This record gives sequence, C-alpha cells and structure tokens, in this order.
Amino acid sequence: MADPGVWPFLVGAGRRRGLRSILLPDWLAQRRLGALLRDGVILGNDETTTAWLRTRHPEIGEIVMCYRTEAIHEGALDERPWLDLPVARGDPLRDQFQRPLRVAFGLVSRGRPGTWAERDMQTARYAGLTAYRRFLTDEVNYTYLTSEALPPGTTAKADDRRYWPFAVDRRLRPIVVPPWMNARTLKRAVRNETGLMLRTRTVPGRDLVVTYGIASAAGSGSDAPEADLEAAWAAAQAALELSMRRLPVRSKALPTEALDDVRAEGT
Repeated sequence: MADPGVWPFLVGAGRRRGLRSILLPDWLAQRRLGALLRDGVILGNDETTTAWLRTRHPEIGEIVMCYRTEAIHEGALDERPWLDLPVARGDPLRDQFQRPLRVAFGLVSRGRPGTWAERDMQTARYAGLTAYRRFLTDEVNYTYLTSEALPPGTTAKADDRRYWPFAVDRRLRPIVVPPWMNARTLKRAVRNETGLMLRTRTVPGRDLVVTYGIASAAGSGSDAPEADLEAAWAAAQAALELSMRRLPVRSKALPTEALDDVRAEGT
C-alpha cells in the first residue's frame, strides 16, 4: 500500500481571535474543513502527552491526527528549525483576557499512516510556529497557511546513528555546521563529498546557491532519508534569515525515535 502521506498542522488562538486552524493541509483548506482539526484537538492535554485521534468525514474518508499541546512563551517564537541557538524561554504569551495562549501542533494523514518519527513531529512544530508568528502579527487579516506533505517514507531509522544538518554557500563558506565539525573540516568534506549526502538549491527570492545535506559523526550520512534532507534545507534557510554576523550556526541532531503506534479511537 502506498504511503498516504502526513501533513503538519497547528491549531491555536490569538490575543484577540478565537481558536482556529492556522496551518493545515491544502486538501482540508480547499474544502473549508479546518474545523475538523480545530474541533478534534484538546488544548488542555498534558504537554508531555502525544494524543492520537481517528475520525471520518463523508468527503475525504478516514483522517488520523497525532498532536501535542504547548503553552506559548516568548522564546518559542524565536526558535528556528534544527539550529542550536540560545533562546530564553521568556514570559508566557497571553490573550486580551490574560489567559495563556496554547496551541496544538502535529501531523494529519488521510487513511491509516505508517510509522511516524519524532523528527516528523518536530518538523510539524517548527512549521506550525512559523505560521503562528505570522498569525500573531496580523490576526485580523490572517486566514491560514497550507502545509506541504512530508517526504514519503518518513519513518524512524533502524539504527541509532545520529544525523546533523549542514550547509555552505557556493564558495564553501559555512552557514550551518554540525557541533563536532569546524569550518575547515566541513569545507574539506563538502569539497571531497566525504561521507555526506549533498543537495544544491537556490534560495527563493535570492541569488544565492546553497549546498546542504546530512552528516553523521559515526560514519556516512549518505543513506539519510529524504525527510532529513528537507530538515537540512529548512535549517539552511532559517540560518540565512539571521544576521550574517551570527553565521555559521551550529545544528541540532535530528531525532531518530519513532512515535508510539497509532492507538486512536474512532469518533
């Protein structure tokens, strides 16, 4: 059976606007079915709990949701995907009635999913917080952002090797560097393509070509899945949004754990 795909989503309220789907798949947005996500999550869940929900809709069939909740602090809005940046937690964000702002972020699929990885959940969180930042800056005019499906086969790795994103520009100047490498060793590894999985892209809206990829301290990163490469690309773009004086930035290891098996009850 083909991988049905998984999409990031985020549900939350603003300082003045009520609970809504802020990030959702286009197949829900096009049908104006964002309420399926909004009404399915329970924001009062413990933040350490991963909740599962299975439901069915006459237009699109079975939907499986996996999500976590989080009380939003100022520092969360400063986080960037897979970058090891010093971020202070800060004060909790509150609405106009001084209630803490909470969100639910996670993954949704059409039909029964395969194994989802912790990396997928963290990807969903970063994508959701990016959308939430935009929502808070203009709650009146914001509608929603649509998410892209995560690469097929986004499953946990069979071994315990850890992978770190990296990125350099066309002159091999480092942008994102694994913590166990320095600029010189990264430059040498990219030039020789030693133990790395590499891709090259042009940054949208900028005349800047970036080589990015995955490295492993335990050996070759050349067998990293497509989802890890997309995480590296997200890290590169996030780093380039920072001041050039802050580059290069150290990367975080990508999680390797699988999420618990689906135990969603029908609703």
